Amino acid sequence: MSNLTINPSSKGGSPLNVLFLNESSFGKKSYERIVEQQKGSLTQNYVADVIDIYSEALFKLESDTEPLQIEILRTFAYHHDILAKTIDPNRHDFTITTASDGEICINRKVSNGGRVKIIIHDEGLIAFSYLPGKLDPEKERLDFFNYSKIDIEKLLYNFFAL
Repeated sequence: MSNLTINPSSKGGSPLNVLFLNESSFGKKSYERIVEQQKGSLTQNYVADVIDIYSEALFKLESDTEPLQIEILRTFAYHHDILAKTIDPNRHDFTITTASDGEICINRKVSNGGRVKIIIHDEGLIAFSYLPGKLDPEKERLDFFNYSKIDIEKLLYNFFAL
């Protein structure tokens, strides 16, 4: 795997420092008021937008990645942005990486300890992989799809449903 990883905590080179917000220009009282209003949903307000994660990955990948892969990743970004409003915000913790053979991988840890991954091959083949956690009754999965025949919204729902 290459060292390209895009996620909310690595965007801009360092994790978001909530303590910095407390000392910023809007002051401590404003900060406390915002936290009180958003109690229980703080991560929803300060985690990077889904589209920002894709945008940064596209920016870093565009010059040395197959055009079809970029097109597929843009399509995923478009549909994910639409679905983001209907998916539990806690499930938006995902990364985009590249494998040594040039595949783009969208990765997410599953709450039960498993892992789910979408792999975008340079010829338009898309793989959906699920490796369950030790206590998960679900079986592992490895499904393959052709980009021209795939229902991307359904695939993304499956990716975030696990």
